[in-house]
Amino acid sequence: MQKYGLPVLFHTGSLGVIPYRDCFSNPSYIDEVSCDFPEFIIIVGHSGKIYFRETAMLLRKHKNVYADISTNIGRDPLFGHHPMAWLLYKFKS
Repeated sequence: MQKYGLPVLFHTGSLGVIPYRDCFSNPSYIDEVSCDFPEFIIIVGHSGKIYFRETAMLLRKHKNVYADISTNIGRDPLFGHHPMAWLLYKFKS
Protein backbone atom coordinates (compact mmCIF):
# COMPACT_ATOMS: atom_id res chain seq x y z
CA MET A 1 0.00 0.00 0.00
CA GLN A 2 2.98 2.27 0.59
CA LYS A 3 3.91 1.83 -3.08
CA TYR A 4 0.44 2.98 -4.18
CA GLY A 5 0.18 5.78 -1.62
CA LEU A 6 -3.06 4.41 -0.23
CA PRO A 7 -3.95 4.48 3.48
CA VAL A 8 -4.94 1.46 5.54
CA LEU A 9 -7.17 1.65 8.58
CA PHE A 10 -6.41 -0.86 11.33
CA HIS A 11 -9.24 -1.51 13.76
CA THR A 12 -7.76 -1.15 17.22
CA GLY A 13 -8.99 -1.32 20.78
CA SER A 14 -10.64 -4.17 22.56
CA LEU A 15 -13.61 -5.94 21.06
CA GLY A 16 -14.74 -7.59 24.27
CA VAL A 17 -16.24 -10.46 22.30
CA ILE A 18 -15.48 -14.13 22.89
CA PRO A 19 -13.57 -15.90 21.24
CA TYR A 20 -11.56 -12.98 19.82
CA ARG A 21 -8.27 -12.10 21.50
CA ASP A 22 -8.12 -8.43 22.43
CA CYS A 23 -4.32 -8.50 22.72
CA PHE A 24 -4.06 -8.28 18.93
CA SER A 25 -6.03 -5.04 18.88
CA ASN A 26 -3.31 -3.11 20.73
CA PRO A 27 -2.05 -0.31 18.43
CA SER A 28 1.51 -0.70 19.73
CA TYR A 29 2.02 -3.32 17.00
CA ILE A 30 1.69 -0.49 14.48
CA ASP A 31 4.98 1.00 15.69
CA GLU A 32 7.03 -1.77 14.08
CA VAL A 33 5.15 -1.55 10.79
CA SER A 34 5.47 2.23 10.71
CA CYS A 35 9.24 2.02 11.31
CA ASP A 36 9.64 -0.47 8.47
CA PHE A 37 7.40 1.48 6.08
CA PRO A 38 7.78 5.19 6.91
CA GLU A 39 5.73 6.37 3.92
CA PHE A 40 2.89 3.91 4.53
CA ILE A 41 -0.18 5.88 5.65
CA ILE A 42 -1.68 4.16 8.68
CA ILE A 43 -4.93 5.07 10.40
CA VAL A 44 -5.42 3.83 13.96
CA GLY A 45 -9.11 2.97 14.11
CA HIS A 46 -11.13 4.14 17.11
CA SER A 47 -8.01 5.89 18.48
CA GLY A 48 -7.04 2.59 20.07
CA LYS A 49 -10.04 2.75 22.44
CA ILE A 50 -8.67 1.50 25.78
CA TYR A 51 -5.16 1.77 24.36
CA PHE A 52 -5.36 5.53 23.79
CA ARG A 53 -1.98 6.08 25.49
CA GLU A 54 -0.28 3.83 22.93
CA THR A 55 -2.05 5.75 20.18
CA ALA A 56 -0.70 9.03 21.54
CA MET A 57 2.83 7.62 21.39
CA LEU A 58 2.36 6.57 17.77
CA LEU A 59 0.96 9.95 16.74
CA ARG A 60 3.86 11.81 18.31
CA LYS A 61 6.50 9.47 16.93
CA HIS A 62 5.39 8.81 13.35
CA LYS A 63 4.43 11.37 10.72
CA ASN A 64 2.62 8.69 8.72
CA VAL A 65 0.27 7.57 11.50
CA TYR A 66 -3.17 9.10 11.98
CA ALA A 67 -6.08 8.26 14.26
CA ASP A 68 -9.78 8.31 13.63
CA ILE A 69 -11.88 9.49 16.53
CA SER A 70 -14.90 7.23 16.13
CA THR A 71 -14.82 5.72 19.57
CA ASN A 72 -17.35 5.35 22.35
CA ILE A 73 -14.82 5.14 25.18
CA GLY A 74 -15.61 8.67 26.36
CA ARG A 75 -19.31 7.89 26.80
CA ASP A 76 -19.03 5.66 29.84
CA PRO A 77 -19.70 7.75 32.98
CA LEU A 78 -17.78 5.19 35.05
CA PHE A 79 -14.58 5.86 33.11
CA GLY A 80 -13.71 8.76 35.42
CA HIS A 81 -11.67 10.79 32.96
CA HIS A 82 -11.85 11.86 29.35
CA PRO A 83 -9.46 9.77 27.25
CA MET A 84 -10.11 11.59 23.97
CA ALA A 85 -9.35 14.97 25.57
CA TRP A 86 -6.18 13.47 27.06
CA LEU A 87 -5.15 12.05 23.68
CA LEU A 88 -5.61 15.38 21.92
CA TYR A 89 -3.73 17.19 24.70
CA LYS A 90 -0.79 14.77 24.51
CA PHE A 91 -0.65 14.94 20.75
CA LYS A 92 -0.75 18.75 20.62
CA SER A 93 1.85 19.29 23.38
